[in-house]
Amino acid sequence: MTSPALEQLQDARNVLMLASSLSPASGDIHHDLFGERTLAESNVLVLTFGRADRWLRELRAEHGDPNETAIIQIDETLRRSTSHPDDVTVKTVSPTDLTGVGMAVSDVIERWTDGDAETVVCFDSVTDFLQYADSSTMYRFLRVVTRRFDAVDGFAHFHMNPNAHDQQTIATLKSPFDAVVDASDGSDVSVSTRY
Repeated sequence: MTSPALEQLQDARNVLMLASSLSPASGDIHHDLFGERTLAESNVLVLTFGRADRWLRELRAEHGDPNETAIIQIDETLRRSTSHPDDVTVKTVSPTDLTGVGMAVSDVIERWTDGDAETVVCFDSVTDFLQYADSSTMYRFLRVVTRRFDAVDGFAHFHMNPNAHDQQTIATLKSPFDAVVDASDGSDVSVSTRY
């Protein structure tokens, strides 16, 4: 992502990232959004359909050790990732239980409230969740969690593959966010903000 695009996100708290998970732009934007922060001074929360241990390895290899790390692993079999350090909190929640996911997010945020570290969140991915919830349910869920991140002055970015959804779904799900980074065409990156 270019420097002017990153500058447009300086005041953003919740960013929707529209890019195919297979595109190089997706990885670059994700890396830039994390790289803008000093993660050693941040608490990092990751919500992922991937394996927690793989996510943690990549996070530490690319950005070093955060102040604190929590991973909410979304898995319908509820199998736990067993390979993670003791200083990392890993919770497994079913994707069919959005209330449970929201409670897991609240528990982590509440635990970190008294500290000075910024809360940095990666939500990977809205597209995967839409296999388990309709767009109106997902919209309500996103409104709740983005408000929670706002309340603690955190920064969150949410991955969504625009090629997997119709324009109405994308338009509906954009509204809880104060910024949208769009790399859907694979080459150009555009940023729109509500501030």
